[in-house]
Amino acid sequence: MRNQTRGWTWTMRTPYSSSMDTAEWIEETPVVIDNSGHVSVGPLPNLSGAAFDLATTNGAPAGLKASEEIQLVDFNGTPLATPSAPDPDAAGFNACPYASSCAAPAGSQPLT
Repeated sequence: MRNQTRGWTWTMRTPYSSSMDTAEWIEETPVVIDNSGHVSVGPLPNLSGAAFDLATTNGAPAGLKASEEIQLVDFNGTPLATPSAPDPDAAGFNACPYASSCAAPAGSQPLT
């Protein structure tokens, strides 16, 4: 992962036994349980402008599919984060907080 705004890069490899048939990018918000046992959804960080791009799976282009998008909703079904359709080369997408729809990127962004 790379935060281009702050110049941070983070990499992690984890052994995982799998058929290697799927790949997932997940954004989650914490579930909060107070002292009385009341369950609520914690706040999302400011995700304005969150974009994922140049994704690969086992070194090949990811081939993202709009039909595989999953929206994060709260307990009432209100959208918390919505992914866009993939960009034209199916290697990137946008994530829009607190929105029921999200515009797809116009194309891939060059690495800087």
